[in-house]
Amino acid sequence: MGQSPSQFMEDMQRRSNFTQPELERLKKRFMKLDSDGSGSIDRDEFLRIPQIASNPLASRMIAIFDEDGGGTVDFQEFVGGLSAFSSRGGREEKLRFAFKVYDVDRDGYISNGELFLVLKMMVGNNLKVSSSGRFAFETFNGTNTSTRFLWPGPATTTDC
Repeated sequence: MGQSPSQFMEDMQRRSNFTQPELERLKKRFMKLDSDGSGSIDRDEFLRIPQIASNPLASRMIAIFDEDGGGTVDFQEFVGGLSAFSSRGGREEKLRFAFKVYDVDRDGYISNGELFLVLKMMVGNNLKVSSSGRFAFETFNGTNTSTRFLWPGPATTTDC
């Protein structure tokens, strides 16, 4: 038998860094983002969040939020993904999220190929690798300085 809505929200509070009022605001925002009323957010709906749409790692962030790999993000996944960015999120939680950005195949390791792929997402076609397989700081010079490589700071329930 399923949980009641209040039990579900209490469980979400225990498993996240958000208070009950914050979760209520997140639920309202989630429902607005879920424009087709499916109960989950697809890629297009997810990209309506300005902080994600302008991020070169948007596709990685969506993949990380989508824990079950189903191609959509349900409310529980939405809260879980945002929880790391809460001002109450711990250092390890934030580091785990950052690690997941680079662990594209979700095998628990970051390969050279994954590192290169994510760096290329961040700097675009400006990533020039020498024959030795290395690149210099100058590679990053001249890239869009307004680009945010990860979230711009602690998440609030009004950010999304």
